[in-house]
Amino acid sequence: LFMSQAYFSLRRPLTVVAVVLLVALSIPLLILRLNPQLVVDPELLFIGEQATKTAYAQTVYTHTLMRISPLVIGVLVACLFEFRSSLLQIIARAGGGSIVVALMAILFAVVSFVPAFHQAYSATLLWLMHALHRPLFAFAVGLVIVAVLYPAKWTQALHWLLSHPFWYPLAVLSYAMYLGHLLVLMGLHPVLVKYGLLAGEVSVFGSLKLFLFALPCTLAGAAVVYCLIEKPFLRLRDVNLMIKG
Repeated sequence: LFMSQAYFSLRRPLTVVAVVLLVALSIPLLILRLNPQLVVDPELLFIGEQATKTAYAQTVYTHTLMRISPLVIGVLVACLFEFRSSLLQIIARAGGGSIVVALMAILFAVVSFVPAFHQAYSATLLWLMHALHRPLFAFAVGLVIVAVLYPAKWTQALHWLLSHPFWYPLAVLSYAMYLGHLLVLMGLHPVLVKYGLLAGEVSVFGSLKLFLFALPCTLAGAAVVYCLIEKPFLRLRDVNLMIKG
């Protein structure tokens, strides 16, 4: 009786969550289906013509509707945490947490497949990759957050690792890193190629080298932005809230 009551009490929010997710996921799929010329091989975004890069950046990479799915997933996790935490607990503890761990592993593996260069992709696979790799990554991150918030048998180690104070400075700088990482990557790539530190040909190993060069630069830039811009404005916000309060 208790289980049936719990099922019916959670059925409506589950339906709402499912419908919202399906709508959010369908938007990037529809945009790329209507604009098949934007579904290009990932390699061309590095070594292709500038017109291809510009069109992709404006219509796919930075387009608000193409980024709506990860935003919706983040808002759903926050809303469920605030108003329906019991549902998140059921998800986190399903199968002792093993289902959550398996889903995270599968999703991260699928997302990691996206930059596998020098592969012959079909048009359908490219369409799915471009439209869904961000939502899948966001969904995997959402599962990590749920697992950390509500640790079960199989997620205790993950909870301990991600709750460690070591991550606090990175968490503080995360927004500034998000804002500046693309500028650093795009600025470093031609410089490294020019001086022979990075091959002109795109490869997974080359992408890893670019990441290793870009990470300290991104962290340094984020620290400057946080100290000179973000932190002072946060203090100003707190002062204004205190005055209004």
